[in-house]
Amino acid sequence: MRYSGLFLAAMGLILSNFLSPICAQTLSPNTVKYKLTYNKGTEVYTVWVHPDYNTPNANNSNTNEFSATAQVSLKVPRQFVIQNITDINGFWEKSPRKLGDPVVEPALASETYDSTARYYAIGKAPIESNLGKFTVGDSVALFTFKGNSCFGPVSILTPQDPFVQAAFNASSLNVSGSFYSRSGQPAGGNVIPLEQFIAKKGPDAFCDDNAQIGVAKRVVSLVNNNNGSYDVAFEIRATNTGSVILTNVQLFDTLSKTFPSPATFSLVGGVTTTPAVPVNASFTGTGSSTSLLAGSSTLAAGASIVATFTVRVVAASGSFQNTAWAEGTFNDRKVRDKSTDGNNADPDGNGDPGDNEVPTPITINQNADVALFVNINNKLPQVNDVVTIKVVVKNQGQTIATGVLVKDALPAGLDLTGSSGDGSYTAGTWTIGTIAVGDSAELFLTIKVVSMGVQYYTAEVSAMNEPDVDSNPNNGVETEDDFSRDCLSAPITLCSSQAVELSVPAGFTNTQWFKNGTPIPNANADKLTVTTAGSYTFTTTNTTCPANGCCPIIVEEVDCCPVQICVPVVITRTKRGGSKQP
Repeated sequence: MRYSGLFLAAMGLILSNFLSPICAQTLSPNTVKYKLTYNKGTEVYTVWVHPDYNTPNANNSNTNEFSATAQVSLKVPRQFVIQNITDINGFWEKSPRKLGDPVVEPALASETYDSTARYYAIGKAPIESNLGKFTVGDSVALFTFKGNSCFGPVSILTPQDPFVQAAFNASSLNVSGSFYSRSGQPAGGNVIPLEQFIAKKGPDAFCDDNAQIGVAKRVVSLVNNNNGSYDVAFEIRATNTGSVILTNVQLFDTLSKTFPSPATFSLVGGVTTTPAVPVNASFTGTGSSTSLLAGSSTLAAGASIVATFTVRVVAASGSFQNTAWAEGTFNDRKVRDKSTDGNNADPDGNGDPGDNEVPTPITINQNADVALFVNINNKLPQVNDVVTIKVVVKNQGQTIATGVLVKDALPAGLDLTGSSGDGSYTAGTWTIGTIAVGDSAELFLTIKVVSMGVQYYTAEVSAMNEPDVDSNPNNGVETEDDFSRDCLSAPITLCSSQAVELSVPAGFTNTQWFKNGTPIPNANADKLTVTTAGSYTFTTTNTTCPANGCCPIIVEEVDCCPVQICVPVVITRTKRGGSKQP
């Protein structure tokens, strides 16, 4: 079933297409999971790849991930028939064989597996596909499909499912999921591909309902009592992110794991909720008293319960992390979710709060922590195009940040035409002032591109009244989180008879130039003379790209011939006497 044989043939290698799962290849350190979601409104299932790594990386210097081949296997109800497979990224098999029926496949009758279910192994064609940038925790959609009706849950087939071994024993079929990409293979090529798929991500997809809960937790305030204790005010927000009513809604928080000895803690007052629901008056965050609610509440689709409570912590200093979780019931089936930091249970907006699990940090030192982010909405404009630069400063600390200023540098190739957002802005200085805990300030700059080539916009927090836990304002250190940079690249036009010289900044070493993603032989100098159109990039060993990625240098060939000398001319030879000679 797997396309691995075709993939390896394309790589100039030989490996059996029927590879036993027991004899599977070495696992790559860059692993992925597969995820399945269902949209009740459109009745469409979507298959996603969920990376555990970022691009670029040691195996893949490209900003994007490129997948050579893959296989997604599904476990479905017996009556379920996959229909309308539609590609999103890559070219996927459109008529996969339905597997698992011991009547159709008698050899399966002696195997141990869930014979009440059926199975599909859907392969990707062995054509390298650009899946875009991979970021840890951000899922990338691969393809969609529909079913013939609603018969129950559909799930990603895990490598440990008994049917994987049963299919191999009965028919020598490898139905296990797989994923092969540039990041999964050691640099250098001509090597045996390494498997990257390890598990499924998130719950099964239910067509008969969309029962789901999400939970977020944040620190509302942290007060120094000036006696060795601190009052930490928490907010937990549980949201019904599904489409059905949940019953027996409950919140849990084990504070004893958050504040271990020698720190001590106690509740200041009790738990309050909005809207008001029955709470557990015995909640202490320790032992068996970790439930905040009475467990008798219902939660309508789209509704939230917000619980607040204050914990008095006695600790000299230190950093702590807290995770809460929520659960609810639908038709005797429980759904659960661990909390993510903030007040949004699904901050990436992909409809699955289960892939957002970030502990809430608590820092006992009363320092602020601001982080700055820059993003240009169009990184490949034309000259005279208008783009928008978005600058965000977020207070990630435990105390209010005041007196916040940001300085920025707009290169000569970009003209400022307008600004909007929080605070006030004059060219070179953004005056923000105060940012509350967990809040952000945003600035939008409208920019006209007036020059060809790569242009970098840089911004840094230049002043703040409070000390920052991991950065110092206005020190120009690019690795600190109060400094950010982004770029855009407008095409450089090149006449057919001309050349343009590209160069890397001074001080960079071991340069390698690339054209259209392919290394240019012997192009290792700090300058490169370009005579043909293409997308040019470079790598060095002593620098990294800005956090939002490098911009390629785009060179385009144009007709530079002046009008007055581009008129067709016919030239003939003549004798001196005036007669023409051909």
